Parts: sequence; C-alpha cells; structure tokens
Amino acid sequence: MFADVVRTASIIDIRRPRKLPFPGRVLVSEGDRVNPEDVIAEALMPGRLVMLDVACGLGISLNEVKACLVRNIGDDLEQGDIIAQFDGTLSRLVRTPIDGRLVDVTNGQAVIAAGESRVQVRAGMIGDVVEVILEFGAVLKNRGSLLQGVWGNGKVGMGVLHWVESSKDDPIQVSALEGLESGRLLAGGLCLQAALLEYALEHGAKGWIVNALAPELIPMAMELPLPVIVLGGFGVLPTDQGIRDLLRSKDGKMACVNASGTEILKAQRPEVIIPLDERMTGENLGFQVEVTEGCRVRILSGGQMGRTGVVVECLESPVRFESGLECRSAVIHLGEDESAAVPLKNLVVLE
Repeated sequence: MFADVVRTASIIDIRRPRKLPFPGRVLVSEGDRVNPEDVIAEALMPGRLVMLDVACGLGISLNEVKACLVRNIGDDLEQGDIIAQFDGTLSRLVRTPIDGRLVDVTNGQAVIAAGESRVQVRAGMIGDVVEVILEFGAVLKNRGSLLQGVWGNGKVGMGVLHWVESSKDDPIQVSALEGLESGRLLAGGLCLQAALLEYALEHGAKGWIVNALAPELIPMAMELPLPVIVLGGFGVLPTDQGIRDLLRSKDGKMACVNASGTEILKAQRPEVIIPLDERMTGENLGFQVEVTEGCRVRILSGGQMGRTGVVVECLESPVRFESGLECRSAVIHLGEDESAAVPLKNLVVLE
C-alpha cells in the first residue's frame, strides 16, 4: 500500500529539476550557484494565433503560396503589412489584420502570433546547477534541512529565518512580531489573523511559513507579493512538535521558500529548504512511499484532522466507515491508549 509523503528532515540531500513546459532558452550553466528568485529558463508564448488563408486570398494553389511570400518566418509585423503578393493581370495582396509575428506558413495558411507572454522557471532554492536540460531547464542540488508543505501561494523567496514563538495549540499573536527586523523570513504555528500577514508586508518580511492557516485568509495570502507556505493544513490544527523543534533550531539561519502548488505528477510540493554551508550532491526524492508499520503520518481529514501518529497495523481488508465507503486503511497510534483506523487516502507520511 502506498500514500503521498511529506518530508521533514534536519539534514538531507536534495535534487530538484526545474523545467519549462515547452522549449525555450536556458539561462544558467553547469556549475552555477543560484538563489531562489534566479530565472533558470524562459520562453515566449503567443497570446493568440490568427490564421490567414493566403492561398484563397491570392487565388493560387497551396503549392504556390511559399513562392509568393514577401516576409520570412519570425518577422515582426504591423497591421497592414503585406505578407504575400501575386503579380499577374490583376495583382493581389494579403495583408496582416493585426500586429504580431509570422510564426508559420502551412497548408496555404499563414499563422500570426498576436501578443506574447514570457514564461519563466525560477530556481526556488539555493543550490548548484549540476545538469543543464537542453532548451528546457536544469537540475539543481544542495544539502540541508527540508520541510515540505500542503499549500503555497506560488511565490519564491529567501531570508533569515525568524521563529515566532507561541504555544503549540494557540494562534500566533501580532504582539509576538513587535520589534521585528526587516528582511526576516517568519515561521510559526497557527495563523488565524489577517493582521499577521499585513504586518509582514508592512515591515519588510521575506515571507511566512505557518503550520496552519485560517481558510478565509487564502485569498489575501494569494495576493501577497511574498511567499506564504502552509506546512500542515487549514483551520485550527495542532502544530507537529518535530516541525516546531526543527524551525526553532534554525532560527537565524538563511532559508529559502518555494511556495509552489502541489503537483504529484511533476513531483512538486511547496517546500522550505535551509541549506548547509558545504555543497554536496544527493539523490532524487520520490513523492510517494509505501505505508508500513512504524511510519509517522499526518491525518488530513475527519475528526482526527491535523493530528500525527505512528502506523501500528496496515489492514489487509477494506474497512467500512460510517459514511458507507469501504477503504484500504491503517491503524494509527495517536498517543497513550488512543488509536484509530484511517483511510490511506487521508494520510501523508512524514519523513
């Protein structure tokens, strides 16, 4: 049986590919050292494509079109520019109806790209370029502490880590941020107040790392220009003690945040990386592992949502729950004499 894995490690070798979705231009070389906001590769994507039937417009066969072109593939065009011309008893012209770029001529039709947007891939971490992927991107490596999360607002950044103290189950208070130095990357447990996000923006913070975020703050977090990453989930959730201890121990260290979305097929999760000083290579890390006895897991939904425990038994037969669903499940020890059967799809493994 397998389940998604969320990794938390004090020291681990990290290897991350950074790739464009389609061919473009790679901006780094093997051996380069990069920071989270550095652009690894970029490409231009047309905003919309306009098809012009040149053969019909000139009244010629498909085979004659290329001989009548007066512009080359890749040329920039302004509205009214002549694309093709046929000289005969009556000369005929085909003009572009829009500003754009001639990107192709096929089957008697000219393809014009109107407007372009730039697609960029950023490093999302401090690391070394160990491999260049021709036309697509590069592979980055580093060694350090790793904390993977469940949600991010799509931004990247780096800063000196500042642990914001609060009790394990109580929300962070704005008063805990008083005297905050500019340029700090904030980390804490439970964020339930919009004022915490506002304070970070107004006082030059480099981002927020929280265990749990109030769901109603998601739209605000999405609009912030700085990265926000949620490690545990949404709502009032207890903070995992291992995560608290790790972040507190790294207070004052340089850290980087890649608050990307979760895309399992691309092996991508939002994550915090706190690099060590030395450079060291490592192996690729998978995003699913087999659930076995002894695994530490976090429960993602149900009455035990947000709690962590240890797998004591992987049940061979499906369990029927009150909802009527039958699911492959595992028995989780939650502390003292408490345990619960939880569907595998509601678990992530903590490593």
